[in-house]
Amino acid sequence: MLSAGDNPRTPESKRSSAINKLCDAFVVDPSGRAPILGPEEFQKDLQDMVNDEAPRIFAVVQEYGDRVDGQIAAWGMAFDDGVDVFSLDQGTRIHVRNAENAVHFFNFGTWIRAHLIWVKPQH
Repeated sequence: MLSAGDNPRTPESKRSSAINKLCDAFVVDPSGRAPILGPEEFQKDLQDMVNDEAPRIFAVVQEYGDRVDGQIAAWGMAFDDGVDVFSLDQGTRIHVRNAENAVHFFNFGTWIRAHLIWVKPQH
C-alpha cells in the first residue's frame, strides 16, 4: 500500500517524465494558444498533408533465368530527396538518389536480374 508521501510512478514513468522535461526545453510551450482549426478540419488538414507527402513504395524483384522463378529482394520508399531501400535477406538499408539506382545492387551474376516494380495505390 502507498502512504501519503509515496510516489506511485514506476521507474519507467520517472524516466519518461525526465526525458519529456528535457525535450520540452526545445519546444515552445503551446499553452494559451488557440487551435488553428476545429477538430474535423484539423484532422482533414493532417490527412491531406500525409497524402501529399507520402513516399512512393516499390519492390526490387529478382528474376531467375527467363521467368524461371522470382522473388522480392527488397522494399523501397521514394521521397523527394532520395530513396531508402531495405534488403529482405540481409536486413541492409541503402540510400540512393533514385529507385532505378537501387536495382543494380540486386543483380547477381549472369542468371539473376533485378527489376523495379512500383506498388499501385489501392482505392
